[in-house]
Amino acid sequence: MKSFPGATVDCMSYHIQPSLKKKPEQVIFHFGTNNLSEGETAEEVSDQIMNLAESVNTHDTKVIISSLIPRKDEYSVKVEQVNRLLESNCEHHRYIDFLNHSNLRNDTHIYDEVHPNRKGVSQLEKNFSSFLNNR
Repeated sequence: MKSFPGATVDCMSYHIQPSLKKKPEQVIFHFGTNNLSEGETAEEVSDQIMNLAESVNTHDTKVIISSLIPRKDEYSVKVEQVNRLLESNCEHHRYIDFLNHSNLRNDTHIYDEVHPNRKGVSQLEKNFSSFLNNR
């Protein structure tokens, strides 16, 4: 697992390249909220994530799109919109799955408007583990 704090979808299209050279069986995309704070619409963010997922998928790599986690700021509604769009788009792709984190709540799992607290991290871990173990 690699972390790129503050990265946008466009940045991730570059950061993922070294990992793809190893020809992984699957990758999990967990990014997108930084694009919202840069003023992009939910549709733009969803489209960028799906376009990157489709381009990675051509490398025989299964792509899992992890939903954006809730926020406590002015972008919370956009996060929900992005997640609905991503989930809908993933239903139409054979090799792109959607990992839903709808069980995270901004009142109990987020500590500073955008980052998960300990309970949030624990729930994210459970979501990832459960999803990957049930594949």
